[in-house]
Amino acid sequence: MTAAQAQIYELFKALPIEDQRELLPRLSETAEGEDSIYDLSPEDAAAIEEGIAQAERGEVIDADELFDSLAKKFGFSRT
Repeated sequence: MTAAQAQIYELFKALPIEDQRELLPRLSETAEGEDSIYDLSPEDAAAIEEGIAQAERGEVIDADELFDSLAKKFGFSRT
């Protein structure tokens, strides 16, 4: 075990057991090259990427217009 590994191990042991249990899957994912805190399906990731691309192209709706539309649709007042 390297000095860095030993230090990480000691820090890990110092954590409360609940934190250790929460951290273990993340450490495993990182070791497997899946360094992400989110479990996105390929479809969800593609939808997010498309949304970002639309925003970058300026294909957006003004927030006030959106909220006014929702208020009208669902019958509530924005005031």
